[in-house]
Amino acid sequence: MSVQAPSIYTIEIIYRGIHQRHLARNLSRGIVYAARIAGNAALSYQRYGDDPERDGVPAKYFVVVAKSANEEILDAEAARVEPDYVDVSIVLDDTILKGVESWAWQGIQPVHLKLKPGGLLVVVSKRSLMN
Repeated sequence: MSVQAPSIYTIEIIYRGIHQRHLARNLSRGIVYAARIAGNAALSYQRYGDDPERDGVPAKYFVVVAKSANEEILDAEAARVEPDYVDVSIVLDDTILKGVESWAWQGIQPVHLKLKPGGLLVVVSKRSLMN
């Protein structure tokens, strides 16, 4: 009898400063709640690029959802600083599209760098598509 590896999906939510932190936290909690209601294992965790209490500092929340998995597999994923790849990247501030400096990284990384091929990039913006 073969054991099938769990399907793991990772979502990152990139935000700026303490004001968007509440939105990112609530969004990540909502995704985890919905995944658990659907019978999946899920958790969220946060990573800062700098002091999280400074307004304007980019930071990230991550959500890991796993089908056919237990909490130990999710804990192993959350123990990493950042996942190697994400299935969905949600950017809560369109000015971050130019890139962010990741933790323990020298230089600016584009927000879509870790997005898997065929992944989804969601950007929240007040700008119209015509501009």
